[in-house]
Amino acid sequence: NSSGRPSPVCGFGSYRLDSRAAALRERPGAVPGCARPGTAGPSGQRGMEQERRNTKKPSSSEDGRSLTCTKTGGLHIGCFENTPQEALVNVDAILSQAGIAHVAEGDIRYRMWAKLMLNVGINQTCCAFGASYGDVYADETSELWRTFISAMREVVALAQAEGVALTESDLSAYAALERTLNPASTPSMGQDCINRHRTEVNEFSGEVLRRAEKQGILVPANAFQSKRIRKIEASCL
Repeated sequence: NSSGRPSPVCGFGSYRLDSRAAALRERPGAVPGCARPGTAGPSGQRGMEQERRNTKKPSSSEDGRSLTCTKTGGLHIGCFENTPQEALVNVDAILSQAGIAHVAEGDIRYRMWAKLMLNVGINQTCCAFGASYGDVYADETSELWRTFISAMREVVALAQAEGVALTESDLSAYAALERTLNPASTPSMGQDCINRHRTEVNEFSGEVLRRAEKQGILVPANAFQSKRIRKIEASCL
């Protein structure tokens, strides 16, 4: 967008990949990430059996009238340079009075870039390969893991070019966070592919590509993800 800020990023969601589908044969001509329940696609994609999930929190599940949540996300608030600091103080006070857990950030731009980095890495990798969290971190020599890390590393370089102090340490911390999530679940973009919904690829790798072009930075991992996910969308929608 033209505001000089990364586009809004979304929270985690989760779906369970049906373990029984691992034994199914690949469906000729299928596009990864576009499988219907009980089917399988190329690149090692397993068939997916949809299980209703809460799309705002990772590792949460809904079964009939029962909702299980094992790991909640965090609410981070902050203001940009031209916003009076009083606004943040007021919102902080209102949330505290309401008993809503949150973190008042001194540098919200950094936090937004960090979240963009994570979503560009894990959301897009899971979507592009029809993968679960566990598939991504199961093997650190795999194409999935390399794509995950490379895409995030490109965001680190881009953030630094735009004056944001995102570092390799941040990347490592977020990569470690992935290992705490339900290995059988997949994030929101993976859910979009399962349900044949349009994804947030334009807000993720699309944003990275547009900004990288202005900065003169090469971002091949994000270019790969963008092309692959748009192909999935074209096949599914």
